[in-house]
Amino acid sequence: MLKINRKYFALVVSLLLLIAAMAGFDGLDDVSANLALFRPGTLLTVAGLFLGTVLLSFVRIWIIFRDFGHDIAFYPVAKACMAGNIGALFFIPVFGQIAGRQIYLEQLGVTAIENSAASGYERVLAGGVSAVFAISGFIYIYDFQLAENTAITDLVMFLVAPLIALVVFVKWIMNEQEKQVLRTLLSWGAIFRLFRVTLIVTAGMILMMLCFAQMFSSILPGADPWQLVSIAFIVSFLASLPISFGGWGLRELSSMFFVAYLGGSAEAGFVASLFIGLISIGIVLLFYPILLLGKGR
Repeated sequence: MLKINRKYFALVVSLLLLIAAMAGFDGLDDVSANLALFRPGTLLTVAGLFLGTVLLSFVRIWIIFRDFGHDIAFYPVAKACMAGNIGALFFIPVFGQIAGRQIYLEQLGVTAIENSAASGYERVLAGGVSAVFAISGFIYIYDFQLAENTAITDLVMFLVAPLIALVVFVKWIMNEQEKQVLRTLLSWGAIFRLFRVTLIVTAGMILMMLCFAQMFSSILPGADPWQLVSIAFIVSFLASLPISFGGWGLRELSSMFFVAYLGGSAEAGFVASLFIGLISIGIVLLFYPILLLGKGR
């Protein structure tokens, strides 16, 4: 059986999507001409917003580990998250993040299974919240035509299919250790903790949305603010899908499409998305010197 290396597969997908995004450009002049649309103040604002999402992710995973029964201080967990984020830049994002975290978490008494479970827990919540925002934005952008023209049976299938998939996953795919973690998380005593983590996830999604909306506002000055919010949620969700390397390519193509849909320049959408990707890398690498503090102790 042909075994596909997921890292290289994601890289190839991202490269192909980036090539497809740039296929319609006449040259680099199309890109450079749009650079001036983004003022330094806008880029600094986006960097600050993205920094907020990163810090919230530290708080989120710290609370999750405490909910798992680990009485760990915030700073060591934050360092583990920093290592995970840097690992995600150079490897498959999900596995790179887990592996990077585990280097530090192992010293704190967190097992690899708990680390993976915590990562899965936050990703499921983040994916669910992001999907709800993206669907809401999609419906708003298309003036509710999708909902109005969709048959009841289609809507029922749309709602039932994920529930069936969830049941199949829990009953036949999850192993016993993962099921035990799930039972703990879904106990009545964990409802408040679940709600608390969901609020933090939602706050992080809103900050990420504001990153995209801030950039899009520079190239769509006449757009309805809710349109900016809507396409920002949609692009943010699409970029988070695990089919490309860190969202590269998919983020650029979706930005180009929706910016052009609202009457803007597709090239400007590409540049806006490119800036967001570069800023996110810069913020992640900004934490690297902190990892060197106390190294070897």
